[in-house]
Amino acid sequence: MPELTRQLQILSEFCQLKGWQFRLIDSFAGYLAEVRDDERSFVTGAGPVPTLPLNSATFSEIARDKAHATTLLRDAGLRTIEGDYFFTSSDRRGMRPEGRELDDAIKFAQSLGYPVFVKPNTGCRGLMADLVDNEDNLRRHIAEISAIDHIAIVQRYTVAPEYRLFCLNGRVRFSYSKSVATLKGDGVSTVEELLADYNRQFEVDPSRAQAADAPFLIERLNESGLNLRSVLPFGERLPLAARANLSTGGTLSKYQDQIAPKIQVWAEHVLKAMPLPICAIDLFATLGYDQPEGYQIIEVNANPAFGGIYEAGHKDMVWALLDEAAETAFQSK
Repeated sequence: MPELTRQLQILSEFCQLKGWQFRLIDSFAGYLAEVRDDERSFVTGAGPVPTLPLNSATFSEIARDKAHATTLLRDAGLRTIEGDYFFTSSDRRGMRPEGRELDDAIKFAQSLGYPVFVKPNTGCRGLMADLVDNEDNLRRHIAEISAIDHIAIVQRYTVAPEYRLFCLNGRVRFSYSKSVATLKGDGVSTVEELLADYNRQFEVDPSRAQAADAPFLIERLNESGLNLRSVLPFGERLPLAARANLSTGGTLSKYQDQIAPKIQVWAEHVLKAMPLPICAIDLFATLGYDQPEGYQIIEVNANPAFGGIYEAGHKDMVWALLDEAAETAFQSK
């Protein structure tokens, strides 16, 4: 039997608590399963397969496509990060209008001012999302993205507290702050050694590891007067990435499940534009968490994970969400 993803492990545990059957359909990779309660059932999965099949295919696909999602959100009058999308290769260039090619990306980045943040259009878990500090590195990074995506997103680099709002059936159920992964100095090990230790957790999936020559890391080292061979002082923390993905070592804090009415109202505007019964809204709180008028939407995730709050000890919330979402999934069959 293949090892289940963390998301499916948690769902399987929940099924045991409920007395439901959790049956693995995909015996090779473990990415397809069925949840059954007597005559009721739904199919679940991992990777691109939603854990809880509540969302429409149309809006799930729009959410997955960051360029489409941003266009839709802006049309609804919602604030997003300043940025635009560009094609990563000249394939089929004759089939599209001018203005979205590599040279246009270079000009756009110059207008924003380096460093800029660049990521694949349909990427997830922070894969190949990184800070770029000059034109040569921008050309190189877009070329790398072209191997997995035909569109790259170029955005203004934003420094602000990052939060996630987890929504189910039209309401925010909980929120938390996301902090970037860091290296913590022990006063003995070099940055290079600490980075190697950090990357060992990603041996099964090296794409999630932190490169030693990543522009964000190099910039932080330069700011501190350090390099990869420097010993990081005891207790000092060195940020590793420009985005706070939990899947790449980011941390969760400031969890709360009592959501202020004005935040609920703000989220309702997002869910009106992107009607997803289950989703997570990732955002920068530029004026602080309590002031949603300053929120900038990073993205809307149509297949959000709940492993983070599970591991943080909020099992009761996970069980409550799964109970409600599963009942909705059963009824939709």
